[in-house]
Amino acid sequence: MRGGREDSLRGKFLRGVLLLTLLVLSARLWDLQIVKGDEMRVLSERNRVRIKKIPAPRGTIYDRNGVVLADTRPAFNLYLIPEDIRDFSETVDGLSGLLGIPREEIMSRLKQARGFPPSFPVLIKSDISMDEVAKVEAHRIFLPGVTVQMEPKRFYPHGDRLAHVLGYVSEISPEELKMEHYKDYSAGDIIGKYGIERIYEKYLRGKDGEKRVEVDATGRET
Repeated sequence: MRGGREDSLRGKFLRGVLLLTLLVLSARLWDLQIVKGDEMRVLSERNRVRIKKIPAPRGTIYDRNGVVLADTRPAFNLYLIPEDIRDFSETVDGLSGLLGIPREEIMSRLKQARGFPPSFPVLIKSDISMDEVAKVEAHRIFLPGVTVQMEPKRFYPHGDRLAHVLGYVSEISPEELKMEHYKDYSAGDIIGKYGIERIYEKYLRGKDGEKRVEVDATGRET
């Protein structure tokens, strides 16, 4: 009799614990789906959908006879997206070994972008070769956060013969980013540094676009 009573009490206790657990889980589920449903839906959307920048091609420069002096061509640029990197050391070391980019250079570029959102693509190397593109794509599964984007690059049909007049373009520096004159620019943007390219920067720059893209767990577009 005594043993049966103890078993009965133990059974009631276990059922009580199970019931309490189910009540707690149900309350939590209600809170997430009903009370905070809209908020959680927005957070989920942010993790899945990303705004991708579409760089504008730089304006073409002609001479008085309509001959092209400066134009743009497509180029492949290598980026790192901090938000998608699982292991920084593993990704940085892997990328450095794969393409021969000094580890210090990669880390320096990541540090320069610390003030930007973690989803902001950090330019690591511009105008990479097709061989380098193939290497990156072949190892993408081992390098989460690494992405290659095709973007416009400045091109001078006559080489550097008119460099003293046309000037040149280059990536904006950390010092220039702090200037009021470049308040609308971001790390990785290309600006005119000298000559016509610099004097007419606001006319040649163009206006970047953007699009919404869905990404998977590694940051790749789906």
